[in-house]
Amino acid sequence: MPRATLRKQEGQLETLEQVNQYLIDSEQAIALQMLAVVSQIRNQRSLEEIQEILERNALNEFLSSNEQLANAIIAAVINSINNVGQRQAQIIAEATGAPLQFNPAHPRVTSIIEGIRSRILQVFTSEQVSASTQAVVRARGNGESNAMVALIAKLSLGLAVSQAIAVVNYLDMLRNGNREVLDRVNRDPQFDQRIESAFSGGRALTESEITTMLTAYADGLTRFRSEIIGESEGNAALHLAIAESYRQAFDAGLLLDTNVEEVWNTREDSRVRQTHIPMNNQRREPGIPFTSGAGVSLRFPGDPGAPIQEIIRCRCLITREIKNN
Repeated sequence: MPRATLRKQEGQLETLEQVNQYLIDSEQAIALQMLAVVSQIRNQRSLEEIQEILERNALNEFLSSNEQLANAIIAAVINSINNVGQRQAQIIAEATGAPLQFNPAHPRVTSIIEGIRSRILQVFTSEQVSASTQAVVRARGNGESNAMVALIAKLSLGLAVSQAIAVVNYLDMLRNGNREVLDRVNRDPQFDQRIESAFSGGRALTESEITTMLTAYADGLTRFRSEIIGESEGNAALHLAIAESYRQAFDAGLLLDTNVEEVWNTREDSRVRQTHIPMNNQRREPGIPFTSGAGVSLRFPGDPGAPIQEIIRCRCLITREIKNN
């Protein structure tokens, strides 16, 4: 197929604003999906049912719903890839003056999705077992009642290991009058005055108060984790989708890869990680990885193949420019 005449000889194909909107839409969709499903699976069983399961030492039976959570997040990521791919294909079509439809069934896309599926299933199955198991063991070791251990198990669903342990530690602080509970970032501040009053007056919090405060704290941690999952998976999804849109345009002969240049963009603010500051305006041909200040290769922001310290909560974006060769 003959290559279409480029309408833009120089300059950006997609703007930072457009890519940022992709990111916002993807992050929100994934985070909201995670929150909705966590709420659903936490309420699938009563505390009495969870307690009975734990008394039988059948924690894996209780955690079987984690695959449901993983599949819901996978579905949200796939939907984001398809949405971004379609929107980006339209931008390319407008730039080249030739029609382009994003093909979500292309073997490259299905391969990408299988990699995403495998990674997310790993995070929300085996790692979730570890989080819930450690939380339950610690709560039992602290002498908590079977009912409270059941609540800990319930609240651990959807949390990372460190977060599940943080819930148990928060419970211990509430019981022992430890004012560090008032410094916890993800606490619900509406309870601060009641906690301060109880601690100052030497009054032990009631089980009802503790249950309410503990649940609110776990909910805060869940929201925080959903934001992180939304950011990391959303960023990876949008950049994978955009890159694949261009590859499909190259395949169709609408563009030559030598006509396209990829540009790494930081937010140019105080939150940019030190290793990404020198990456701002770094330029590469399509398919050539970028290099961080630490010498790490990244295909794009949020690249799941890069070390966690290079990608967690990364807000960088890639745009592309067309050149007149």
